Amino acid sequence: MRKGILLLFLFFVAGLTSCNKQSKTEDAYSDFVNSITEAQSYVLEAQMEVKKDEGSNLFDVEVSYKSPSYYRVNYQNQSSNSRQILLKNSEGVYVLSPELNKEFKFDSTWPLNSSHIYILNKVVEDLSSDTGRTVECKDDYYIFTSTINHKVKHDLVKQSIYVNKNTKKLEKVCYQSADDDVMILTVKSLELNKVLPSDTFKIDAIMQSETSALGEGSSVIVSSINFENIFDVACSSETYDDITVMSYKGDKNYSIIFQKLEDTPSASARIYDDFVMLDDTIAFISTSSLTFYFSDYEFKIVSGTLTLEETIDVANSLTIA
Repeated sequence: MRKGILLLFLFFVAGLTSCNKQSKTEDAYSDFVNSITEAQSYVLEAQMEVKKDEGSNLFDVEVSYKSPSYYRVNYQNQSSNSRQILLKNSEGVYVLSPELNKEFKFDSTWPLNSSHIYILNKVVEDLSSDTGRTVECKDDYYIFTSTINHKVKHDLVKQSIYVNKNTKKLEKVCYQSADDDVMILTVKSLELNKVLPSDTFKIDAIMQSETSALGEGSSVIVSSINFENIFDVACSSETYDDITVMSYKGDKNYSIIFQKLEDTPSASARIYDDFVMLDDTIAFISTSSLTFYFSDYEFKIVSGTLTLEETIDVANSLTIA
């Protein structure tokens, strides 16, 4: 009899412990979601790792947000030091390229048009909208997992958010393909409701500050430009007045057009439909074409048969030395 009562008591205590643990996890989830949705501003500094078959690409990312819809993302490749700024203000959506002294405008609903690992508002929106999300406490973390909807990389199907159990601070966001982490955002610092300078989202102020910070630098001497023939089709190349056209014909038809930019670039606004992330830089989308810049060259991929994902694969096959 006493043994039965003892077992019943132990089951009761275990049940209370389990419920208490689940309650704390649910509270941690609510606190995290509310902290982002109720924030009038934030500044996030992080490192973003994009895993590839042959290794990883690393980027330094700084995000500034001001409610309700101002965003600025400073985006720098750690290996090439190439730096670009994604911006949304009252005038529209832009990509600013200080190295080229150019601004590119888009007819886009970025950043809420797709899942973006570095936009915490979108991370929380994806969490909240997934009724099948999971919340758990494991080791030193509260882990929140949900589906995502990435506009370009359709193999990315879910995200996991890691909040430190002791400090209650966001430490990591992972985008996953099946059960593998493909993109990892490691948080260095996150300041909520920070007072931002008045010119944080002004194009002229950003470009003046960024171009001044570039300094004189040194020119990169390009000796070779190569694209991998990833579809194994016939290829021919011709040059017209310093413009090179590489034509690929077969099951997949497309052309790659590239030229060296002027030694003294001038500021100008070019309007594109949207933009996507490549391995090393940002590319701009228009009807049947994708344009990007590497070193001091402009590249354009034109095709009526390639999908956007295939076009991105072609762009990522570039090697330049």
